Amino acid sequence: MKKITILVFLLISFIGYSQKSYSPGYYIDQSNNKKEGFIDNSNPYNNPEKIYFKTSLEEKTIEISIDNIKEFKINSNYKFVKYTVDYDYEQIQNSNKIKILGKEPKLEQKVVLLKLLVEGNVSLYKAIIGDVVFFYVKNKDDVNPKLLVHRKYNQDNSIKENNDYRKQLYDDLKSDKLVFNDFLDIDYDEKELVSIFSKANTENNSFVNQNISSEIGKNKLQYKIIAGTSLYRANYTFNDDYKLTPKNASFNNPMVGVEFSNSFGINSYRSELFVRLFYQKVKTEADYFSQVSNDYNVRYTMKSDFSSINVTAGYRYALYKKGKNKFYVDGSIGLSKVLEDDFSIDYLVTYTTPNPIPSPSDKYVFDQLSTVIFLNAGVGYVFNNRFGLGLEYSANKNYLKEYALINGSFSNINLIFTYTLNH
Repeated sequence: MKKITILVFLLISFIGYSQKSYSPGYYIDQSNNKKEGFIDNSNPYNNPEKIYFKTSLEEKTIEISIDNIKEFKINSNYKFVKYTVDYDYEQIQNSNKIKILGKEPKLEQKVVLLKLLVEGNVSLYKAIIGDVVFFYVKNKDDVNPKLLVHRKYNQDNSIKENNDYRKQLYDDLKSDKLVFNDFLDIDYDEKELVSIFSKANTENNSFVNQNISSEIGKNKLQYKIIAGTSLYRANYTFNDDYKLTPKNASFNNPMVGVEFSNSFGINSYRSELFVRLFYQKVKTEADYFSQVSNDYNVRYTMKSDFSSINVTAGYRYALYKKGKNKFYVDGSIGLSKVLEDDFSIDYLVTYTTPNPIPSPSDKYVFDQLSTVIFLNAGVGYVFNNRFGLGLEYSANKNYLKEYALINGSFSNINLIFTYTLNH
């Protein structure tokens, strides 16, 4: 079972990194044909060389290269337009600014799908080329966007900055309300550039929209209440010979707690890291029975009545997601500590002959309990981003590992209800 659990963990990790998330969108091809459908939205943050497109969610994925794309848009959030633009290739070649010599950029040209950040009479674009961020400005009469020049370089073993982009911004955005001093302290930073471009286009009544919402792509921290019940089994062997069989196992072991999760905006909130803290009350029974001969029977009965505090941490991934509903798989590792306990094994010999002698009996009490590490694997469904129902398997809870006479562990299946407080 341990190998199976590890395999589930590996499968979940693989799925989390390999699955694509499709959202409504369109692309315009080189013949100016607009084609609507669904576009992979798993990582819309860098400048793509291709897109994955479906005419419907049931259709096969089509890979479309940058050569066949003039423009594409995902939902109302991300718009990319293809241009031939300049970039400072020396910044790509040298991450160490000490090796960049001279104030003026060393320019080369590249065909890029630029991300449109602000659209208006004066638009702002962004490109990430070789892990270096470049911003571009385009007036309504320009054919191609112009590089906003920012360059750190070495001069006499001292790092200097070329901030020509500030003068460029002044030349393109100045107005009665945006004067020279407004551009002196602007950093080469997306948030600051988006702000001043939005302001400039609003003032000249040309602002269309800010394509990157400040909330789009951000991670979401969620708080959840959890409640459920468990089916517990005591899978133990006593004294190497007596295999105890679980009795009357049912979903009658309550649990209650809280969960904190962080959903990643980078893949449309399909991936999630979570931490769960919960209290659980458990009562189980298992026994061994043997008719040794026609004269007597032997029975060992293990009884467990305990409560525990548990913390788990893991990864969750939505295999299916539509709107506010999703089907997920998850895996986690946990720590469990017993708070109150009553663990014992009763031994009883029963004679079946006429006029039997008194039946010998004994009782083994286990009070040195270990804090244990255990593994979980589960599936579940979330409705309306608020209500959730999950089924989870837990293994390897050997609270009695201090005792050589008894070997094995507890396992359980949890039926868990969740309610998200800040959906």
